[in-house]
Amino acid sequence: MNSNTGQEAQYADEVSLGDLFRSLWQSRAWAIGGMVIAMAIAGALLILLHFLRVDATTYSQEIAFKIGGQSEARYPNGTSFSPNDLRSPVVLNRVYDDLGIADFGLSYREFATAVSVTPSSAIYEGVVGRYRARLADTSLTFEERRQIEAEFGSTLTSTLSSGATVNFNVVGSEVPKNVGLAVVSAIPNSWADIYINQLGVLDLPFDQSSSLIVSPEFLNALDYPAAYDVLEMAFVTVRERIRQLQAISGAQTLMDGDGARTISDIEREIQRMERFSLEQVLAPLTELGLNKSPELTGATYRYKLDELDRRVRLAKDNAQILDQALQTATGMTAAAAPSAGSTEPQVPSTIVQQFGPELVDRLIGMSVENAGIDFRETLIQNKLNYEREAIALTSERQKIAQRLALIVDDRAIPNAEELEIIFQEEATRLAEGLNQQWLAMGSILNQVNLERINFDKELFQPLPTLNQVGTADQMSIRTLVLTLGMAAFVGLVAGLLVAFVRFSTRPQPAAA
Repeated sequence: MNSNTGQEAQYADEVSLGDLFRSLWQSRAWAIGGMVIAMAIAGALLILLHFLRVDATTYSQEIAFKIGGQSEARYPNGTSFSPNDLRSPVVLNRVYDDLGIADFGLSYREFATAVSVTPSSAIYEGVVGRYRARLADTSLTFEERRQIEAEFGSTLTSTLSSGATVNFNVVGSEVPKNVGLAVVSAIPNSWADIYINQLGVLDLPFDQSSSLIVSPEFLNALDYPAAYDVLEMAFVTVRERIRQLQAISGAQTLMDGDGARTISDIEREIQRMERFSLEQVLAPLTELGLNKSPELTGATYRYKLDELDRRVRLAKDNAQILDQALQTATGMTAAAAPSAGSTEPQVPSTIVQQFGPELVDRLIGMSVENAGIDFRETLIQNKLNYEREAIALTSERQKIAQRLALIVDDRAIPNAEELEIIFQEEATRLAEGLNQQWLAMGSILNQVNLERINFDKELFQPLPTLNQVGTADQMSIRTLVLTLGMAAFVGLVAGLLVAFVRFSTRPQPAAA
């Protein structure tokens, strides 16, 4: 009797599946209620987030650097380069003012914060895919895999350093699409414009000058010999500028602002003025001793003669010192060289002896001999340069001495007043002609100036950009369904738990 009672109690404690399903069915109202309530709360939150969501739009522009990339970290003139140069205040200030960003409710601080420059590369995916395929080879040894990984890291760094992406992230602002695209396009252009034309990072071969090369007023205030020297130096400067312009590729075919003269025409005109005006008119008048103030001109010539004497002596002394050094070096080489009749035993030319101590001594001797030859050639060239300088200075001294002698003799010059008028008129005409040619060369230089060339040809190149305008992701149907589904499941579980707690705490009817 007692064993049957224990088994009945054990069976009574066990819950069958049927009882479980019946309990769930009895709790269906609570489960459905929990689902409805949870979905209603989730829906209300989604609607609230939709209305409270702040629109965010990102405008992007990819560019490729043409100055060696970030790894080089140098502009053509040697100045340090950084991608953050595109975000420098001088660049962003210009873009902010030129595009009128303040009219769209963005302060400069907000605008600068919204701009970013990140490394990028159009071939990044291809590089990663290629090395991923190589590393997938299971037959690679540890050393081969390590070498490929090191190569991949180096290539990846070089790839990312070749370009950048300019981003303009607009949050909660009424910036039109065309303005956002203009910002990411204007930033690299303004950077190139400022860094090329204001900071000179391209290291141009020579500077541009808009001033006159000779001032006629200054020329007329000088004595005739001094005016002649000024014109002579002006021709030297003009010839140097012509040489520099001719060295620029494509400059030979350009014409000046009037469209009448090329650099070759200017060169021929300069040669004509130098040959006929300077050498055949002004030079003879200067050598004749024509002057306004004999005392001042005589003192100037004496000073120049003393200066030329010092320079001639210095050049000759330097040439003499080099000559002594040459004689010493020649004597030392002759003493070190073996005599022709030397009875030194000759070493057989075997393979072992070629790589023995004899070969080392022979190589050292040859190196010393070659070094001595180079040293002597350098001394000879320097000696010749000093001798040429002494000859040129001596010739200049003779010319100045001849002029001074004419002034000291106080010899009367026939028709001096007429000759002075001729000198003044010809010097003025020559100065005006030089200035005209100088301005014409400046006009040609303007045409090859980088200010007239697209900046993407020098520092960067814009690239086609995918997803140039990106917006914050809208709530998709998939996200909505998943959110409501999760809310329904949570509500179902919560409803069942509430029903379970309620049923478990409800008092049970007394047994009969």
